[in-house]
Formats: sequence, C-alpha cells, structure tokens
Amino acid sequence: MGTLTTKEARHLLARVGLGVRLEEVNRYYGGSRGASVRHAVYSSAKWDLPPPRITPWRPWSKQTIQQRNHAQQRLMLDKQAVKHWQIKMLLRTPYPLTERMVIFWHNWFTTSIDRVNQPELLIQQNRLFRHHALGNFKQFLHALIRDPAMLIYLDNNTNNKDQTNENFARELLELFTVGEGNFRESDMHAAKLALTGWSVDRRTGRFVFHKHLHDNSVKFFMGKKGNFNGDDIINILLQNPRTAQNIAERIARKFWAEFVSDEKPNLATIRRWGIVFRHAKYDIRTLLITVLNSPEFWSPRNRGEKAKSPIELVVGTLRSLHLKSAMTPPQIIDVCTTLGQPLFNPETPEGYRSGRAWITPYTLPIRVNLMSTLVANTNSHDLAYIPVLSKKQAINWLLARKPTKALPTQPIDIKTLIHELVTDRAYQLT
Repeated sequence: MGTLTTKEARHLLARVGLGVRLEEVNRYYGGSRGASVRHAVYSSAKWDLPPPRITPWRPWSKQTIQQRNHAQQRLMLDKQAVKHWQIKMLLRTPYPLTERMVIFWHNWFTTSIDRVNQPELLIQQNRLFRHHALGNFKQFLHALIRDPAMLIYLDNNTNNKDQTNENFARELLELFTVGEGNFRESDMHAAKLALTGWSVDRRTGRFVFHKHLHDNSVKFFMGKKGNFNGDDIINILLQNPRTAQNIAERIARKFWAEFVSDEKPNLATIRRWGIVFRHAKYDIRTLLITVLNSPEFWSPRNRGEKAKSPIELVVGTLRSLHLKSAMTPPQIIDVCTTLGQPLFNPETPEGYRSGRAWITPYTLPIRVNLMSTLVANTNSHDLAYIPVLSKKQAINWLLARKPTKALPTQPIDIKTLIHELVTDRAYQLT
C-alpha cells in the first residue's frame, strides 16, 4: 500500500472528519494507510459539552392563554439552545469523526425537534447517538426502540392493544432495518403488536413499558411464532440469515455514500462489506475500517467526487482555517437551513437530501459567496499560523481535485490564495 502522500492524507481526513486542518495533514503524511486508518478510527472517542438547561415539560391543556404563550416562547428559545449546543460541539470537538457519525445516524434514525416538541428529548437522543456512534449496531437498535424522542416522533406512545399505531413498526422495518419490499404486511402488523405499550413517561421524559397496554397475543414475524416484544423483533431480524444480510448490506450501502462516493456502488463490494459486518457481530468500527481500507476508498476516481453537505462546508471551513469565531451559532444554523440542512429537522423521515442534490443552481452561488465573505472578513493575523505555502501545497491541502479556474500567475499572499481556493467550485467537493 505504501505511505500516504499529502493528497491521500487529505482525502482520509476529509472523509472521516469535519474539515481538514493543515497540521493534521502533515501529521498523517508519510504514514501507512492501514496504521493511519486505524488511528483515525480508534482515536475517536465520546465527548460533549454540558447541555443547556431546558424548561421541564408541562402539559399545556391546564394553562391559561398567557401561560401558554409564555411556554411557547420558552419552547422556541429551548429549541434554539439545543441547536446552538450542537453547533458548538461540531466546532470544538477534538473527535470530529464521532460528531460526523452522530449526524450520520440522525440521518438514518430520523426525528424532528419540531414534531417531538421536547428539546430535552433531542439532547437525550443526541447523546444516545454519540454513545453508539462507533459501537455495536445490535445494541444500538435495542436502545433505539426505547428512545423517547423516537417513540414520540413515530407515535408509538399512542400504540396500545386497544388502539394500535403502525408508524414506528413500519419505519423500523422500512427505513431502519430490512428496507421497503423486504417484509410482508403481516410482519409489520406483528411488529406493531410487539411494540404496543412501549411509551414515554411525560413527567420524566423516560421510556416506560405499560404492561397493561401490551398485546400478549401470539404473533407471527419473519417465520417465527411467539408472544413477541420489541426486543424479540430486533433479535429475529438480526438472527435470520436473509434479513440479517439485508440489514448489513443496507448499512454498507449507506457507508459507501457517506465515505466513498455519490455514485452507485458495485454490488459485490456491498455484499462483501455486509458479510464482514455480520461476521463482526455488527461492530460499526470494524465496518468503517473495512471501508476505509478498501481499494474503492483510495481510488483516485473517488476523490473530489462527493458533494459537501452544508455542515461539512460551513463547519468544515471554520475548523480547517481555525475560524471558530467567524460565524455565530445562529448564523451557522441559518445558513445550513437555507442550504437544506436544518439542524434537528430533516425534511422527511427519510432524512436529508444527499450527494449532488446538495448543490443546485440556487444553492451554489450562496455557498460560493459565503466562502468569499468568510475569508474576506478574516483578519490576516488570524491566518498567521499557516506557514509559507506554495500554490501546489495549498491546493493539496484545501482541494480534493484540480481547481476549475486558473490561479493568478503573480505571487500572492496567503489570504488571497486561500480566498481563491475556497471560492473555486472544486472546493464544494470532497
């Protein structure tokens, strides 16, 4: 495999982090691929900032109009506080891979802060994602079906033996595990009954199982028969060879889209990664290392091919150039929303858009102008930490592919050089 070139070091850091810092490129330069991949994955850890204090949930039905208006205003402030907390972590984390995986899993296990309407539950869920981000997917699923934000978002708090609700069961099968077309309606019906009584204590914001509301009938699910509950559904899905491989391959496909390419993957590659994931008993780190060590990941054709999400573009630029104070959290939130990635509010249960859909005739000028404004408003003193770089060295640091426009032929200062590169259309790709 050889040792990493500057371009290869940049490629690895861009795909597993949030932005690419020059000092990190220099640190990885010259290392072996295998050792660099293992360091990038295993050096990542759990870390977060103390969350904001959130107003305890109270039923609004017994409040006066004035109290309700005040509670509504406080709720909006609490939602903003949670988003600010997320942005601060994205900017400050020493473990960007973990935060990247938190966003990845929130885009897989989708919820909306506006629909859940209890910011404290989104903090709980965010920390749940962080805890399992690079852990075991089976344990993750068992925790997820007890997650209060998810139970409320998909209406399982109203799913009981007397009045069933299929939303959670359907999305569990259709979006979170086997996928559309890989289960029967009878399987969904059985999963729905298995999840009856799984709810949220509105006083504490914690998961609660209401035994008296659970359907204790015999259920038929994926060829199995029994008085199943939610845990049984997860175990059956991951023990059945057909459904287990299907789930593993769906996650492998998502990893392809996240870390390798916006183009369609080779089916043999996905099948191979799925088998590795299953044999590793659903260890997420093992799958990620397999992906990052693959020839597909390192292929030059897959560099500079993926469109940056708004968070990658905005937060990544601020981190790359150490411009943490160049934009406030509200400004970052507003820009990401304008560009199609509102924090804690994916557009649909299927999550945010992806790939080249991030870049449209509407968003591209906004993205380029933002980069121009960021650098133009940066004091040259803030960039004094950057050593003297040739144009080639700067390109290898900031761009994943050749610039689309020619650089000035005359000597230019570092601020002008950075401005030229981050406003190049090639900077929109990673």
